[in-house]
Amino acid sequence: MFSAPRLQSETNNAEITLPLLRPAEATVATLHTHVATITLDVDAQGAPLLRIDATFDIRNETKEDILAPLSLDGAAPFELTLMQDGVLLTPAVAEDGSTTVQVAIPANARTDITLTGSRGLGVDALTSIVYPTELLRQWRGQRSVRVNLAPGLQTSIASWLHVEPDSWRYAATGDIQLEWLFESDLPVRISFQAIAPAFWQELQQLTAAATGNAPDRYAELGLRYRQLAGAAAQLGDAAAQERFLAQAAAAYTEGIRQAEAAGAAAFDLADLHAGLAALYRARVAATDHADDAQAMMVEAGLALQGMMVDDARRSELEQWQVDGLRLMLADLRRRGDIPGALALIERLQDLPAGGSGADFLEQERQALVVQQAVQLIEQGDRATALALAGELIQSPALQPPTQYRNLFARWNVSTTMSERGVEVQVNVDANEGEGEDAQAAIEAVVQNWRTTPALRAMEPEVRRVSAAGAPAQFKLTLHLPAGSNGVELARVLPTDADWALLRVLLGQLGPQIQTQSNGLWQQVRVTQPIDLRTVGEQWQRIAAELDRQAAEFEANATGATGAATLQASQEERLRAANYRAAAHTWRTLAQDSQVVISLSTPGTTNEAARAWLVTVSSPPQMLNVQVGALSTGRVLLAGLAALVAIFGLTALLWRLL
Repeated sequence: MFSAPRLQSETNNAEITLPLLRPAEATVATLHTHVATITLDVDAQGAPLLRIDATFDIRNETKEDILAPLSLDGAAPFELTLMQDGVLLTPAVAEDGSTTVQVAIPANARTDITLTGSRGLGVDALTSIVYPTELLRQWRGQRSVRVNLAPGLQTSIASWLHVEPDSWRYAATGDIQLEWLFESDLPVRISFQAIAPAFWQELQQLTAAATGNAPDRYAELGLRYRQLAGAAAQLGDAAAQERFLAQAAAAYTEGIRQAEAAGAAAFDLADLHAGLAALYRARVAATDHADDAQAMMVEAGLALQGMMVDDARRSELEQWQVDGLRLMLADLRRRGDIPGALALIERLQDLPAGGSGADFLEQERQALVVQQAVQLIEQGDRATALALAGELIQSPALQPPTQYRNLFARWNVSTTMSERGVEVQVNVDANEGEGEDAQAAIEAVVQNWRTTPALRAMEPEVRRVSAAGAPAQFKLTLHLPAGSNGVELARVLPTDADWALLRVLLGQLGPQIQTQSNGLWQQVRVTQPIDLRTVGEQWQRIAAELDRQAAEFEANATGATGAATLQASQEERLRAANYRAAAHTWRTLAQDSQVVISLSTPGTTNEAARAWLVTVSSPPQMLNVQVGALSTGRVLLAGLAALVAIFGLTALLWRLL
């Protein structure tokens, strides 16, 4: 008999894997039959014990003697006995804990290897046993396998949680035994999971005692179910964990109901409420659900009402309340419920354990105010956002650079072109809060035009047409004499992007007028090329760049953790909101701005005119209008000549008479 050393990696393993023999390397030996009996029993002292008795019918069907190297997997921490045909074998244990043995098998012969092992089950709440039958697949031959499991004291099926595979049947023996039979096809493993016998017995006793007004019994019963839930979590069995947590909650809840019906004092209910709080805390640790956090906070508060002021559990329960409120606070912030989150902060400040986090709560309050301001800015309600956090929002450090500033919200330009010249009328709206700066900029442009001798004849005029208190709106008028163009007007305009539309339009203004005469008939054609796409592309590039930088700021704000970086996180969020708001104004400018161009052919008896609506996204166009008609001047001259001729002829005839 030998005892394999316990591996460090196995000390925390809640699942017990039974030992099993397999080939250590390729061999001609074949496994003909394997029989294993797993028994849950007690030792001489009454402690729970797990036993394994297994036989391996191994055969050498070759004409030569062989020495088969076998590996004994799962030997630690069992006390094992390994025999070959009744002769004791002594396996070799390597430094890494692996156990091997050499088995000699004569030619055309068979041998029986017997493996017997046992180990204590300890005091775990759950017993989980695994027999790794997949290792038997490494043997050659047509394997015939039978595995029996004798639950011993674990005879109550109600205590069984999981049996795998479900192809088992009761063995034809006097005692209760589960039996699996396999031919060739083997499952990955055989698994048996149950509540430990001693724990099951105690659970039955507590269940029987938990009746009527017995809060202590219900509290103990709830604790045992919580311990079972913890053991199931160790095994990774989420379904069993949830089942035991539900049974624990039922025990606590029923105990509270019975005690309240009997008129029990708050002191008697404290343990039950504390147990429920601990249960919900376990759920919070696993899921971070706000509903569980709220339930934990409520139960902790009820437990504190029934505890003495010097109770050692008070500080822990008070901290649970704070933790629950903080989790709820994070949930409200995530859902954007700012008023609810601010109300929770007030509750946190009133808790005994909340005062220690006064700085944290103040930072959270500021963060919520900033978050609400960001939401308002994104919704277009900048005025309310400024009322909340105006000083921070308007901080120069949080604004886009000067080159991204936009004074104007919309350009609405109307031009009328003819052989007499071009009349330009510009209606421009200023962005909110930019009225004074926009007016100063436009007046400076008009003054610059007036003081330039070559442009003075263009008659530039500007006036503010908006009512008091309304968004600032201005009207600018220009007159380009016939034969001139707007290139010089465009050249002296500011190079900023918000002047791009007027600058590009004036740079292209200058209609081409072609006139052909044929007697009294006159052919007049007015053309004007127009292409404003560069304006829209420039504005869209600025908006895209602002959005890109805003995304970087948001990423920086999300990655910031801890109180030291909370202020920076708030500033990054506001900076991102300001940049996105600026990007929106540029896109709105591109969407709402337009130019109406009218071409006419005055001076003909059949005057023609056409109008086009052009935006910054319109394709390039050659606008033209053409008409053929009697020339008014030539008709008048011809009429005058005819009158003169008639008068002369009349005078001549009069004289002759």
